[in-house]
Amino acid sequence: MFKVNQLVRSTRTGWLHVIDQTYKLDQSHVWVRCVSRNTARPMLCVPSEEMDLIGNNYRAKPKCSR
Repeated sequence: MFKVNQLVRSTRTGWLHVIDQTYKLDQSHVWVRCVSRNTARPMLCVPSEEMDLIGNNYRAKPKCSR
């Protein structure tokens, strides 16, 4: 259902995440990385039915050098 580097939104919290890993056999859970907030756990394994697809090929903007 999801592919790596897709931007998704959690239906439970509303936070933005990026898909890091998916399982080939079991697609009920995915590994995500939160991009909207700093969290204590940078990687989470969440149920895929709690995620809504927003966009493909997400890339974070580079930080300003100033």
